[in-house]
Amino acid sequence: MKRVLFSIRKERMDPQTELLLQKSALDEETLQLERLPLPIVGFHAQQAVEKLLKALLAERGVRYKRTHDIEVLTEDLTAVGETLPFTPFPLADLSDYAADFRYQDPLPPHLDRETVLATVRIIREFVCQRIAEIDQPS
Repeated sequence: MKRVLFSIRKERMDPQTELLLQKSALDEETLQLERLPLPIVGFHAQQAVEKLLKALLAERGVRYKRTHDIEVLTEDLTAVGETLPFTPFPLADLSDYAADFRYQDPLPPHLDRETVLATVRIIREFVCQRIAEIDQPS
């Protein structure tokens, strides 16, 4: 399994940001496992993106909501001037995998493993770049 590494060159980072980045890396690494059932792919993709968005909010000094709803987190980021990049899998659709589709059948037909992996990678790269650019008060 390939390790997901966050290489952010920054003198000082919010401790919560760092923790969220580490936890999201674990979810992203889980996505690398072969033969992972689609509901679990969706769940870990949602978890990775959720933690990444919360990490960016934390680094911006925003107290994020305790939610699994990616759309709410995206709106919070937009409110502080962040514009997330286009992703091949709609971010808002990941919220359904936080719990709903893990316990229901059928799964939505549009979940494609490679598209979801690409989406998580795009968000990780964006968030890491933005975190590196954000100045923390001393």
